[in-house]
Amino acid sequence: WSRGLGDVYKRQQRAKLAMLGWEARVSEREQNGITIFRVRVGPFTKRDDAEQLKQKLDGAGVESTLVRAAR
Repeated sequence: WSRGLGDVYKRQQRAKLAMLGWEARVSEREQNGITIFRVRVGPFTKRDDAEQLKQKLDGAGVESTLVRAAR
C-alpha cells in the first residue's frame, strides 16, 4: 500500500465500524515488507461481549479475530 491508500483504508474501516456503533483505533506496522493495518475495538471485560461483536462484524462482512490482550 502507498501511504495515501493506507490512509483511505483506515478511514473506511473506522467509518464502517462507526456505522455499526463502535469507535475503532487503527494502527499500522511493517510485516515482511508489507504494511499491515490493525483495526481494534475494545477492550471488553467479558469474552461473551467480544464474541457478540465479532458475530455482528462477521455478519456485516468485516473480517475479525478475537485477540486476548496481555495484562
